[in-house]
Amino acid sequence: MCIFKMILGAGFIVGGILVEIAWLGICFGTVILGIVLLMFAPGILFAPFNIGFVGGLAFFASCEE
Repeated sequence: MCIFKMILGAGFIVGGILVEIAWLGICFGTVILGIVLLMFAPGILFAPFNIGFVGGLAFFASCEE
């Protein structure tokens, strides 16, 4: 069961990285949206990575032996 949780956690982290790359591409592909987010809400730019990374670490932490 522990190996399944570790694989699931790694999947969440990799998924978070992939979604972050796509999100940054969308934000900076539309230059106005990218500039507005940088000026007024820079935390939103890294939200997908944070959600995926924290979710993945939660699965790693729940794996106790």
